[in-house]
Amino acid sequence: MAIFDHIYLARTIAALDEIDFTGLSEGGPLALTPDEVEEHYGKLNDPDASVAYRSFWMLVAAGDSARAVLEGKVGGGVTKVDAAKIEQWLKELDHDEYAVRERATAELTTHYHLASAAIDEALKGTTSIEVRTRLGMILANTWTPKFKFRTF
Repeated sequence: MAIFDHIYLARTIAALDEIDFTGLSEGGPLALTPDEVEEHYGKLNDPDASVAYRSFWMLVAAGDSARAVLEGKVGGGVTKVDAAKIEQWLKELDHDEYAVRERATAELTTHYHLASAAIDEALKGTTSIEVRTRLGMILANTWTPKFKFRTF
């Protein structure tokens, strides 16, 4: 099935919500075999954007059945991030070892969307020049607008 951008024009939100290229609406959660995950992963680079698009959403819809295969392809397991982990990384920004400070900076940058409030609070409360500098670098590398886009 070919998918073109113009199929989205002049449609209502309700009609757009009905578009399902994964087949999930036809019968519960999608479960892909490892071979099917490999096939869809290979199609992500397809020159036909509609093929890559469909494969992307098939992998998303597959959830847990695709996770194990994809973790091996994208560099390992997914880091579980919670408030305690974010707090640990914030403390490590002032660690004696350079490598620990660098890793903490990288983790906070990567997970900025989850850590932004804690980063803002840490920046207000720290007196450490090292921590202030690193938090400033994180903010500079992850700047996002402070306004919300209007949705219709």
